[in-house]
Amino acid sequence: MDDDSSLPLILGGVIAVAMAILNHQQLLAFCHHESLQDGSLLFADATEEPSAKRKRTVYPRPDYHNSAWAIMLREKEDALADPTTKDARLFRRRFRMPYPIFLELVKEIKSAGWKGFTTDATDLGGRGTRPCIPVELKVLGRGNFFDDIPQLSFISEQTIQRVFHEFTQRFALEFFPKHVKFPQGAHLEEILREYKDVGFGGCAGSMDCTHIHYQSAPNSGRHSYVGKEGFATVAFEVVCDHKLRCLGVSKAFPGAMNDKTIVMFDEYVRRIKTECKDVPFTLLGEDGSEFEERGLYLIVDGGYHKWRCLQCPVQFPVTQDELAFRKQLESVRKDIECFFGILKGRFRILKMPLLYRGIHKLDCIFQTCCALHNMLHSYDGLSLLEKDCEWAGADGDLDPWVTTPEA
Repeated sequence: MDDDSSLPLILGGVIAVAMAILNHQQLLAFCHHESLQDGSLLFADATEEPSAKRKRTVYPRPDYHNSAWAIMLREKEDALADPTTKDARLFRRRFRMPYPIFLELVKEIKSAGWKGFTTDATDLGGRGTRPCIPVELKVLGRGNFFDDIPQLSFISEQTIQRVFHEFTQRFALEFFPKHVKFPQGAHLEEILREYKDVGFGGCAGSMDCTHIHYQSAPNSGRHSYVGKEGFATVAFEVVCDHKLRCLGVSKAFPGAMNDKTIVMFDEYVRRIKTECKDVPFTLLGEDGSEFEERGLYLIVDGGYHKWRCLQCPVQFPVTQDELAFRKQLESVRKDIECFFGILKGRFRILKMPLLYRGIHKLDCIFQTCCALHNMLHSYDGLSLLEKDCEWAGADGDLDPWVTTPEA
């Protein structure tokens, strides 16, 4: 009885196992069939012809050596070397640089191996240094747009835009420290002598801020760049001597910052306060006798702090001596205003709204202009000029300030 009763259970288990095995085999067969179909499709695709590849338009390589500027530099080399010729004067007016300085600049850039300013290594006729440097000088001096230059240089607009910023960055990094530096030794003594001759013994320069229109200021913080000018600007604090040579330049600051805020971050002022606090100089007392003081200073306008190292005009003069001091200081301090006028007149890019994004690019452009200004200042021999107080007036007489003219 027991064996007969357990038989249906055994048969049911066997049937269940058989059905599970059958289901598994059917599933494997189905998967195998699908894989065969996919493989056939793959092989079918492989037999089809590949789609035609789009061809990129290849333009002929421009012959940079036959551009207008390259031909000028090659055919008029002798005329450009003579500063008295019309071509040499025209070259300086167009590129803001005499030809001898241009050749010296080309030589230094070649020796430094600036990337993008020398002939390419494949000998396929690269731009070369001589036709490439006028591009940057033209943009700095005339403020041209980048698309104005290709017709004269055969260099594309995109390349000019890239190379221009590379040039200003390298120039600010390598040439700016050579030509714009803190005065020391004989240079400092010469500056002190210049200001002593005009009544300001111990003065080491004139300082002020200038604003450059910054049209591409970030919109989120535009209020930080809009100051008294009414439009977005960046401010640079500059120090120059009485012969209009640049001595120091700060980084760019948002135009809404005032002079009192900017001067607190100026490295040149910090060095005047720390490194020149023991430099001696002589002053005249009320009785006309000389006495010694220590600690150099800069002359500024009334918008700066009343620090000892920053001498500004008396705001409300009461006595005649205070009035005379104010007039003399304001007169002598015009050298920094003249410097700004010459710099912006020589490099018109500083007069135009700057469209370059990034404060670092503006720093490099301004520092490049200041370094080029000092290079031209040395070339023209303006640092060697001597004062001549006893000049004839309009009536043919000596200057009335000269009390003891020579017989």
